[in-house]
Amino acid sequence: MKDQLLIGRFKEDIRTSSLEEHFEITNVLITNIVDKNCELVYKETGGVRSDKGTLYEIATIQPFLNPFGRIEYYKVILKRSENQGMNV
Repeated sequence: MKDQLLIGRFKEDIRTSSLEEHFEITNVLITNIVDKNCELVYKETGGVRSDKGTLYEIATIQPFLNPFGRIEYYKVILKRSENQGMNV
C-alpha cells in the first residue's frame, strides 16, 4: 500500500522555481523522491507509471520561523495524487 501522506521539510519555498517564478500549490507536483544513494523511495508498481516515481501534490506548506523572525525551513505535507496516469 502506498503512503497517502508525507510530512517533510524544505529549506526553500518549493512554490518558487529556480527562475524565481511563483506557482500556486495546486500547480506543483513532486516526484522522484530519492534516498541518499539516489534510489527511488516511493515508486508505482502498476499502471502507466509502473517503476516510476509516485506523484505527490502539496496539501499544505507552512514556514517555520526561528527566534529572529527568519524563515528557517518550510514544513510541507504532501498527498499522493489521485491521478498517477500523468506522463511527467
